[in-house]
Amino acid sequence: MGPKTKLLLLSSAASMIVVTATGRSAQAADIPVVKANPVDYVERCTQYGNGWIRYPGTAFCIKLAAKTGTTVDTFGRKDALVLQQNQKGNTAYSQTLVPAGQQDDFGWTTTVSFGAQTRTQTSYGTLASSSQFQFGQSSGLEGAQAKTPASSLGSGGGVTFKNSNTIFGGNISFSWGALGNIAVGRFTSENQYMAGGDWQSNSYQTGNQRTNHFYYQWNSSGSNNDPVGWTLNFSLEDPTGHGDGGQWGGTTSKGLDGCLGPGTGAPCLNGTAPNGFGGIAVTRGPFRMPDIVPNIRWLDDDIGSAFAAFSWHSIDRQAVASSPPSFGTGLGGSCGGPGIPGGIPIGACTNGTVVHAMGWANLYALHLNLPKRPGDAPYARDYILTEFAFGKGAMQEGGFQVSKRVRGGSPPFNEGGLLTDDGDAIAVALPGGGYMLEKEKFASWNFEYKRYLTSCTDPDWCWNMHFNVGLGWITPGTIAQNTDWTKGGEGKYFGQGYEFGLHYGVAELNMEVDAAVSWHSHRQDLAHDPGVAPTALPPGINKDSGTWEASLTFSRNFGGSVGKNLAGF
Repeated sequence: MGPKTKLLLLSSAASMIVVTATGRSAQAADIPVVKANPVDYVERCTQYGNGWIRYPGTAFCIKLAAKTGTTVDTFGRKDALVLQQNQKGNTAYSQTLVPAGQQDDFGWTTTVSFGAQTRTQTSYGTLASSSQFQFGQSSGLEGAQAKTPASSLGSGGGVTFKNSNTIFGGNISFSWGALGNIAVGRFTSENQYMAGGDWQSNSYQTGNQRTNHFYYQWNSSGSNNDPVGWTLNFSLEDPTGHGDGGQWGGTTSKGLDGCLGPGTGAPCLNGTAPNGFGGIAVTRGPFRMPDIVPNIRWLDDDIGSAFAAFSWHSIDRQAVASSPPSFGTGLGGSCGGPGIPGGIPIGACTNGTVVHAMGWANLYALHLNLPKRPGDAPYARDYILTEFAFGKGAMQEGGFQVSKRVRGGSPPFNEGGLLTDDGDAIAVALPGGGYMLEKEKFASWNFEYKRYLTSCTDPDWCWNMHFNVGLGWITPGTIAQNTDWTKGGEGKYFGQGYEFGLHYGVAELNMEVDAAVSWHSHRQDLAHDPGVAPTALPPGINKDSGTWEASLTFSRNFGGSVGKNLAGF
């Protein structure tokens, strides 16, 4: 076979290959392509609402959320006189003058919150759990939430507070449907109405107090996810979660620094008169029983809701100092080294006498939805909120919280003037030795009106305004009112707060911006010994005072309503 013949055969074979390939390509193009169905790699748990997904490989459904926010605020600074019991081996009260020029001009705080919820169906009902964590950094005025002791507020280069904080909560609950549900863990107290919910702001806000507790709850609707109708709740709560720690003293409580006169070991200072009893200083003592909080609520999605709660609060105190030193309070001498050295009686090293008492509080509240305007978004609903609390020996349940407005305002000197602590009960030394607890009476009323200024059908253009009023009353016991204020005595108190604010955004959909201005003031009687005038206040310090506040807050939540409410953070 010659070269030309070989070339011809190769060319023919190449042509056949090309033609064959072309034909097969044309046939393949004519065959219809079958597309695979989309694979949902994340299984949704729609029975619990939006945002719930099934954790791969388990029977658990989970919902995650996060929230971040920052607030800048400023106040009209006022001169303040901080009164605080020493409690370091004596019962005397120190006075620290903090002029306006030594206070911060503004405060700044930033917080980040995370939360997760789980649901699992069992043969007997729904098993659920939740956990929340908040991390924050605050400084300036806001940093005073650290409750810095007054002893560190002396003169110097200014009073600048800084506080890092971590708040957490979590619970496990089980629902039997129509039979109700139970929960145990650390979450907001059941002595609350709309705290952390619809309240935009108020001066004497109850609730939002995280406590370790257990509750049983029953809903007439048979569903904890849609609790319309009647809800009955009974809880047992850690009493330390409702502590009256005081504005400046942390977990310590207060006693009166009574005096018996010259040569008694309890002399009267600053020209004050003898009380007939000595001095006593106390701290929180071992608790004997949980707080008991039953409540009832009626809810209608269209009309609103009504709420009532009652609280029994355990007050527990332990003596840490007395005047005279050995005054029947059980305070022993100091013992060095670990344990109790041999040969020293136990009574020489004991802590002070423990005294228990019970306080109580009532809370009544109403949430009334106003007529809905045609064309408004479903969540753009105007409403009125109001609540009234009163009681004796349970200050926190009445909205007089450590970080809220106690006598003279919340830290660190918003309203100025004379600032002193109130508490569930003030310790009073008995003439024959030992001491008693004299409980304080209180009442508070909060009101809020919220109105939407736009229809909010466009979530990027949703505005509302709010107006708040908060009033608070405190009536100390007879002995406290008849003890000079320099010795821890307290007169009657009335405080008030008014706020107007504008709010932009929808919590579940976009960023929120809140701007508010408010005015807070207080009036109080100066306590004094019987038959004599009260000790004069330093020049420039008034027993009554008031000031304004302005704040601007930016926040964003991820995770819908879970992110919005993250345990009241």
